[in-house]
Amino acid sequence: VAVKVQRPGVRAVMAQDIDIMRSLARHISRFIKTDQFVDIRDVVEELWQSFREETNFLMEAQLDEFYHNHEHVPGISCPRSYLELCTEHIVVMDYVEGTSVAEPA
Repeated sequence: VAVKVQRPGVRAVMAQDIDIMRSLARHISRFIKTDQFVDIRDVVEELWQSFREETNFLMEAQLDEFYHNHEHVPGISCPRSYLELCTEHIVVMDYVEGTSVAEPA
């Protein structure tokens, strides 16, 4: 299996960073016309939402449903999670050996 453990305090650090980005976005948005550019404040909020979802490992462990729905479908695979061992900060799932996207094929 593979065990993924969240670093302690990572959410608090990111929350501080998001607060700084919110402050910057408020100041910057006064100088940018929203009809010419994406609203930077919305971008920051989307970033925060994505971060919260990605750091909730129970959501990641829910891939188990995908695994069970596709386990007999040729060409589709997904690591199985062990929900009884997972928490919001720890996920345990099948180890799948593969090639890193950083390595050339």
